[in-house]
Amino acid sequence: MVLFSTQLVAQYFTYGFPKHEFLVGAGLGHSGLRGENPAFHFGGNLNLSYALNINQRFGIVSGLQFSFYTGRLSSSGFLDTILFHNPAYAQFGDDRMLYIAEAHGIRETQRVTYLYIPLMVRSQIPFRSNALYAMTGLKFGIPITGSYRGHIDKIITTGYSFFDNQPSWYNLPEFGFSTFENNELRGKLDLGVSVALSLELGYIHTFSYGRNTAYFGIFTDFGLNSILRNPNPHTVNRNPDDLENPKLSSYTGRFGNLRPRAFGIMVRFRL
Repeated sequence: MVLFSTQLVAQYFTYGFPKHEFLVGAGLGHSGLRGENPAFHFGGNLNLSYALNINQRFGIVSGLQFSFYTGRLSSSGFLDTILFHNPAYAQFGDDRMLYIAEAHGIRETQRVTYLYIPLMVRSQIPFRSNALYAMTGLKFGIPITGSYRGHIDKIITTGYSFFDNQPSWYNLPEFGFSTFENNELRGKLDLGVSVALSLELGYIHTFSYGRNTAYFGIFTDFGLNSILRNPNPHTVNRNPDDLENPKLSSYTGRFGNLRPRAFGIMVRFRL
């Protein structure tokens, strides 16, 4: 994430440094959702923060931060296999069947928004009217929105009967076994709490006798846990309520691992 933000500061000077700071920021840049074949995409955040400087070298920072993430996954194909029971075979003593779905050409995009509460410790090393600073800590987030949207070019479904001991069900669309073209993926992601480790390093430059200050930094946020809750390992599911239309889920559920992350540069101005 490459972040550009503006800082509005209410100051109470004690021993020559700002004791209280209120910060408002907005940014755009690169962020990502780490799953299979992770990549960084467009993202950003909005934040409102309060900093309490304990002394000239140390401070505590907290507040609220809205973060926006985008993730993308693609695959040439995959195979889903689901065990179910077919009442038509109950009289023969073995009603078990396999629902086999062969998918070709999948693309999916996930969009996630989180509200984070950061708890950070900031250290400053002043020299002349400037300073070097480092800030690290944890961010605890709750999901605001989470959705996925994508496309599967072709799905071929067949059935395997344990009683017949052979793949005896195919080209039977009324029973859910057929070829399905141009299948749309769309729905909401079931998300949980996010915990992220954050680190920021930078330089503070003061202009005009301490009245104007610019912050130049680099930062990284790394999700420590997967945000997916109750992931469905099957992208293509048998739909008992409408056998002629398979039930589709997010492709991310096959891996059960989705972690927000971001990195970049930060530029802030104290007004």
